[in-house]
Amino acid sequence: MQRVILLIAGLVALSACERTPNAPPFELVKDWKLPAPIASIDITHDGQSVLLGATTGESSLWSAPWNLSVPFDPVAEPLLAARFTEDGHSVFLRARGSVELRADNGALLLDPHIRVKRPAQFAISSPSGRYVAFDTSVYDVEAMRIMVQTDPIEDQRGLAFAGNRMVLVTRVHDPQLTILRLDGRETRERHVPDDVRAGAISSDGRYTAAGTDRDVLVYDGELSDPACERRTKAPVEELQFSGSARWLAVLSGKRLLVLNATSCEPLATLLLLDTGAALDIDADLIAVADASANVYVYDLFNARLVGRAKPFAGKVSHLRLNAASRSLLVTANGETSAEVKLLRITGR
Repeated sequence: MQRVILLIAGLVALSACERTPNAPPFELVKDWKLPAPIASIDITHDGQSVLLGATTGESSLWSAPWNLSVPFDPVAEPLLAARFTEDGHSVFLRARGSVELRADNGALLLDPHIRVKRPAQFAISSPSGRYVAFDTSVYDVEAMRIMVQTDPIEDQRGLAFAGNRMVLVTRVHDPQLTILRLDGRETRERHVPDDVRAGAISSDGRYTAAGTDRDVLVYDGELSDPACERRTKAPVEELQFSGSARWLAVLSGKRLLVLNATSCEPLATLLLLDTGAALDIDADLIAVADASANVYVYDLFNARLVGRAKPFAGKVSHLRLNAASRSLLVTANGETSAEVKLLRITGR
């Protein structure tokens, strides 16, 4: 009888561990209903300004207390990406090679045009805004020249800058990682045992990670033998290193896994209500959206879920987290419109 009681108690404890924990709801700070889908969102380091980049039409820059904005002139050329740079400026990258660099008040500073052979599908900018990648050609905007080139990719998630020094190229369903260096050093490539589903590189370039159908593998910056690896229970959907490069967050099926970057030992696991779909990290906070539009914020330092809600009926298309202001920017795109919400994280 005692064994039966202990077995039942163990099963109850296991069941409790498998449940998604409750958490405080988010506080709604601002709700934007926009006439065009959003291509990109960003929030400044201090959390006091928000960038809303519309796919076509009018993008805008908003500042706290969120009742005033700087609208930009409508542009027909599709926007692929927009972000704040390290110095507080903003950069916009458009499909036919237009690059707009704007001041913190929205004034246009530079508008060089990159000569692309055909309209690009993907684009990203380095943190400084000096280097931009259209598809898989990386350009120096100041010098107006191509730095490095590689073969096309299928998904914008296959491009990632490590600071302002190198670019990681990941091709879905291809067992290879490629690091393109912006200092003229040799391109590095690494064969991965299985097809890569997601890749990530730390901001300092020390670590690179690949996620497959069954594993997470972490390499050093030279793509030498794996520093560590961890078997997952489901295919990896997203990977991202923390700013300190001490740990990485992994979306695998209905789980958020947090792994030590040098040993791949698990630091935390969070069960989601549906398959993980989007991920963002700032300091010790991790924001996740699942396929059913549930949004979670996990505090790794305090080992607890500090926010959970379902802000939209439809799918969450973008997430941007700001730990300093404990703010979360979330977007849901429709076919011809979008809704963006700025949420305050109330849990501690």
